[in-house]
Amino acid sequence: MRVIEKLKATLDRPAITTDIIAGFPGETEAEFQETLNLARVVGFAKMHVFPFSLRKGTAAEKLKGHLSAATVRERAAILGRLDVELQGKFRQQFAGERVGVIVEKERPLPADARDTSW
Repeated sequence: MRVIEKLKATLDRPAITTDIIAGFPGETEAEFQETLNLARVVGFAKMHVFPFSLRKGTAAEKLKGHLSAATVRERAAILGRLDVELQGKFRQQFAGERVGVIVEKERPLPADARDTSW
């Protein structure tokens, strides 16, 4: 949080993103709620949400407290909905402004996205 606070104090509305694994073994309901609260406080511009999936032979396979598949899916869905909400809030703060962007990678637009009349 100190780093994020410093970024926000230094930069004008930085786009802060994160990756989250939903339903990691041992994750309690309280910890999941902490994740949701932290995401709201930070105001992530984008959250890449991945449901935990068991892989044979990994250290996570041996961990205790594996959650049910239904719980993992539910938590990933909740985080996904929060991601959509936070993306909207982040983008809305720029409505009506002309801002510069940095293009990381160019690729052709699909035919239905080539309307430049706007």
